[in-house]
Amino acid sequence: MSTAMSTATTAVPALSSYDRGVGQTFLEQSTSGAMGAVQGLSEAQWKFKQAPERWSIVEILEHIALVQELITRRLEEDLPGAPPPSGDRNNEEIERMALLEVPVRLQKFAAPEFANPHGIEPAEALDRFQKSSERMAKLLASVNLRAGVLDCPPLKAMSKGKYTTADGYQWLLFTLAHTERHTKQILEVRADPGFPD
Repeated sequence: MSTAMSTATTAVPALSSYDRGVGQTFLEQSTSGAMGAVQGLSEAQWKFKQAPERWSIVEILEHIALVQELITRRLEEDLPGAPPPSGDRNNEEIERMALLEVPVRLQKFAAPEFANPHGIEPAEALDRFQKSSERMAKLLASVNLRAGVLDCPPLKAMSKGKYTTADGYQWLLFTLAHTERHTKQILEVRADPGFPD
């Protein structure tokens, strides 16, 4: 191995045990939060809509699962060949945005077309959500998610262009924060006065 290659290899940042623990805790919390929010729902409750243009609970859960599947697949396929992060990144600032700003529902955003629900049944939505959560747990446990960066449009928008890429760990945090955000949406649906008994 050449000296240049050896230097490049040793320069790749590693995911610390602390960060891995934070990620595992957040994954467990977001997964159990979403599962708890839909536990024991009847067919009518799963499919209740606050308005014709609003999503039902099963559609919200399908959207959560879709996003988790898409991001997990991207990390599995694209992160191994992604460029390493630059040395001037403020990871703490980026991760604070993911953890503290994404879950807040004061601002509403339209989902991209590819992440819109297609109308699956509750059992399939639950199965896909659980399986995508398991895939994220496997990634977190076995992959150096700090090793590369990928384009991150949500971070670019939130940081007003200061940051345009996120490493794999940050992508994972954004995804879990998105799950938490939409779990709050599920609870909003359940709190609607017209929600079926």
